[in-house]
Amino acid sequence: MCIGSPDSVPPSDGHLFFDSVHPTELTHRILGKAIHEAISTADFDGDTVSIEDDLCPNTPFNGTVDENGCAASELDDDADGVFNDVDQCENTANDTDNIDESGCQTIIELADGEFQCDNGDIISQDSVNNGEQDCIDGSDETVSESHTKAGLPTIGIAGIFIAISGAIIATNHRIKE
Repeated sequence: MCIGSPDSVPPSDGHLFFDSVHPTELTHRILGKAIHEAISTADFDGDTVSIEDDLCPNTPFNGTVDENGCAASELDDDADGVFNDVDQCENTANDTDNIDESGCQTIIELADGEFQCDNGDIISQDSVNNGEQDCIDGSDETVSESHTKAGLPTIGIAGIFIAISGAIIATNHRIKE
């Protein structure tokens, strides 16, 4: 129904939609709610998470975020001091003294007969340099003799590798160079 039709009531103050067909109260409630929601759910960093729920309110604009509004560059899930976006070894212990810039432990305790791949996986020492790639990154097939346990001297504490100028001089642990 429109103004001028027999069923409409002319507006009392000259506004177009104040009649029985277009109820003012309902229109104001709907508009008011929409405006309130738009204002109260502001999202200044554009990550689609409202300010009230955004744990990381300064993410890069239009970046990929989790349900809390945080980008991988703002999170350190394993508390090793290296943000998730550059952390190559997820779930390392939070011993930050023995973690490198890629989030990997620099001193790894290995049991006898174990080898640690460059990506952190542990495989059997028998799989090293056997002509078959057992590490996802292929690091088991590029190991020089000085990096294997066979024939390396110990230094009193059995099973600890010590890195001096990139050389490994003990056994049962592997240090990333």
